[in-house]
Amino acid sequence: MKKRFYFYQMQPIDFHWDFLSTVEETVEKLSRYKDGEYSPLSFELLHGFLNDWKEAKEIASKAGHWEGDFREPPRIFWLPADQEFVYAFAWKQDNNGSTFIVSPQKLPHLDEHTF
Repeated sequence: MKKRFYFYQMQPIDFHWDFLSTVEETVEKLSRYKDGEYSPLSFELLHGFLNDWKEAKEIASKAGHWEGDFREPPRIFWLPADQEFVYAFAWKQDNNGSTFIVSPQKLPHLDEHTF
């Protein structure tokens, strides 16, 4: 079943990006193996994450506003869900600094900040 994502485009967020893990760092964590053997769960999580990241970029592109560039490395943040945490994506466009958020959960507090 395909995951549903919610898209938000906001005015530039300028501070505290360094507190968030990058997409690259998350890929590295998900691709690690334990005790010299690769874990099937690691492969499944990595595959799902990479597909979700690809879809997040496609969603932002189709919305007609993301130009395909990054001011700094794209990041992820975590949201509580039913018995687990789920990731969402955040990045800032280089051209005008617009911030893009793609989340598997609605973030209604961002509605007032979107344009």
